[in-house]
Amino acid sequence: FLTRVEFDDDNNGIVVRLHPAGKESPVVIDPEIRFGSPVVRGIPTETLAEQVTAGDSVESVARDFDLDLGDVIAALSYEGIGRQTAA
Repeated sequence: FLTRVEFDDDNNGIVVRLHPAGKESPVVIDPEIRFGSPVVRGIPTETLAEQVTAGDSVESVARDFDLDLGDVIAALSYEGIGRQTAA
């Protein structure tokens, strides 16, 4: 748990950000970004997954949202969508 949590800089022990897939993943949950929805660089993982399941390629979603391909793949993984499942 502690490896997935960021605490405040004031050492008050307050959790300010969560990395549900680990800190190496771009997926974060931050209550100050989109009310705590899981996001990749400010874009909800759900939005990225919806685009792919609607038929857009992973590559085109990455281009459309100005993300790295790995960012979109991480969002899909977080949402439980394998790349082969995507249209």
